[in-house]
Amino acid sequence: MSEQHPPRGRSALAALRAVGLLAARWSGLVLAVGLFTSGWRRPGGCSLWVEGLVALLVGLEQVVAWRTRLPVRWEIAGSTATMAAAISSYLDLYARIWWWDLAAHALVTGVLAVLAAWLIRRPRPGAIVAAGLVLALSWEAMELWGHAYVDSTVNVAPWDTVGDLAAGLMGSVGAAALWRARGTAEPEGTGEWRAAPGLRRPGAAGQTAGVAVRTAGFALPGFSV
Repeated sequence: MSEQHPPRGRSALAALRAVGLLAARWSGLVLAVGLFTSGWRRPGGCSLWVEGLVALLVGLEQVVAWRTRLPVRWEIAGSTATMAAAISSYLDLYARIWWWDLAAHALVTGVLAVLAAWLIRRPRPGAIVAAGLVLALSWEAMELWGHAYVDSTVNVAPWDTVGDLAAGLMGSVGAAALWRARGTAEPEGTGEWRAAPGLRRPGAAGQTAGVAVRTAGFALPGFSV
């Protein structure tokens, strides 16, 4: 009896999805290693160690989202938004495009607010907005610290701070609305995790850290999808 194989198109899509998840979960750390070891410098000669530290934070976000089983759509959104923010710093887009900083504050604060609410097992719209407000304030505090001790060119003007806070709050409100619209909000009072279709809650029976997904005839360790 001949062995059954999945259709080629389905196998290709599964392989593409696996590669996408691999990038979403490890690209931040790869970028950080590249920045720290390549000796890259800006055209003006400034070292990129700050960008390397930012890339490490991106890697931390990616690993936390993956290991806590954040729904895959949100995991990819968070990875994409934080990676874009880190790369934008290297390309100096925040100085070149006036609205880029506001967009980054809105998108990154929104996806991180969802992750923060997920971590405390309270992924409800109100908790997402509250987490976003805390993150927006923390971000501005870090910019003030960076202006004082790291790079005096960091913009900490009052109106810039107000705009960043407003963008962060709007981003968290938008993320909360999307979370609710997608039907992934946690049922009231259950205290249980709910994940996107195909994902199991952390610690589910039979689930181990070494679980692998077989995709197009090969296995990728660490994937639980």
